[in-house]
Amino acid sequence: LYSCTDMIEKPKEEKDFYSLYSILGRCVLPPEIFKILDNTPPGTAGEIQLTDAMKELAKRDGMIAVDFYGKRYDMGNKLGILKANIELALEHEELKEGLKEYLKDTVCLLYTSDAADEEDSVDLGGRSIIKKK
Repeated sequence: LYSCTDMIEKPKEEKDFYSLYSILGRCVLPPEIFKILDNTPPGTAGEIQLTDAMKELAKRDGMIAVDFYGKRYDMGNKLGILKANIELALEHEELKEGLKEYLKDTVCLLYTSDAADEEDSVDLGGRSIIKKK
């Protein structure tokens, strides 16, 4: 456990970093956070940032942080969201087989459309595709 007294939303320069820790977006907050949010001016990208309200709460009352052990997905960009959805769907009993088939078909299309005259091939679960060089 760590005592947290400050944080910053999307630091822009190296000088903005105070530590090597990050906020992963899973927080248990007291009801007082809503009063703070009501008085929080727009921050990054002209939006009211929860991090700014959490910073105020941390300075006023203190906050506790914990180490996270596991895989982190960057939900701040479209590719990160896609990667998270695909990886988690591949673990889901109802989705994984259908998704595997879709991904295999998609990979086959990607390789064969660009490299139809190459000699090397790759076997993807019974599908023979041409290796892109």
